[in-house]
Amino acid sequence: MTYSVKEIFYTLQGEGAQAGRPAVFCRFTGCNLWSGLERDRQTA
Repeated sequence: MTYSVKEIFYTLQGEGAQAGRPAVFCRFTGCNLWSGLERDRQTA
């Protein structure tokens, strides 16, 4: 099985019990969630 990755980014958790801890997120091609960046708004 293969997946097409759109973006991998490092950030801090923003909510819950893990808030403030380092995290790595992987956004897959076709993801319908908006990243919050204006450049991604049209494709969300």
